[in-house]
Amino acid sequence: MYSAYGASDLDIGVAGESPLSIWLRRQAAERPELRQRLFGDDPRLPMVFQFNPLDHNVEVIDGDLVITVSRLSMLSPRIRYNIHDAGGSHTYGHVMAVCHSLGLDPAEAPTLAGRRQLRLPFLFVHGRSDSTISYMGANIYPEDIEQALFSDAQLAGRLGAFCLQVRDVGGGAVRPCVHVEVTSRGDDDAALIERIRGAVVARLERNSRDFKTAVAENPTTAEIQVELHAPGAGPFAENSRRIKRRYIVSG
Repeated sequence: MYSAYGASDLDIGVAGESPLSIWLRRQAAERPELRQRLFGDDPRLPMVFQFNPLDHNVEVIDGDLVITVSRLSMLSPRIRYNIHDAGGSHTYGHVMAVCHSLGLDPAEAPTLAGRRQLRLPFLFVHGRSDSTISYMGANIYPEDIEQALFSDAQLAGRLGAFCLQVRDVGGGAVRPCVHVEVTSRGDDDAALIERIRGAVVARLERNSRDFKTAVAENPTTAEIQVELHAPGAGPFAENSRRIKRRYIVSG
């Protein structure tokens, strides 16, 4: 099964995963130098796709992907359309040159051996550029929370949508609050909250040097709030009428 990249207000088929793009992402996850040279200093490991430059022209403006749909058959074309996804693109030749300079050759990978590779440019997507909260000098992204909540299959089975909020807790201090939909409420709510909080803090400490440093300097930084909600309740009441989920809610 392969993922695809697109948007209902742009084009649902801008780019797609390939065996080569999947291999590249896995290599970047294991090799910090490759990740930095291709994807920069963003702490989020991006999704990696390939795209047809005859159908879509990709620009990067202030870190945002700006895409033009070039197909003449498009009924309602989009020209230099910014959907506020952070990412970038590289030519096939550039990616291969970087890989070879680090001693990596996709032709030698077991999953790619003998396969003809698509010599198409690569598109990488870190996530939303307008869905970030700043806390104690660290940026917290929805992707961090998603990984924390859904990497544990047992935990993920009870959870639905989530969103982030920054709350004033008095004395000039603020705390992030993670709002989470749960399929069922019960006597174990308190334990579930602590489990979610622990998973979120652990993920942030792995993904963000700034957050890890802040916790070391002040352990109260890890006191992230968690609130549980029934499906469609609280900050999720409007989700059924939205095309896209809202990941940041106002305080």
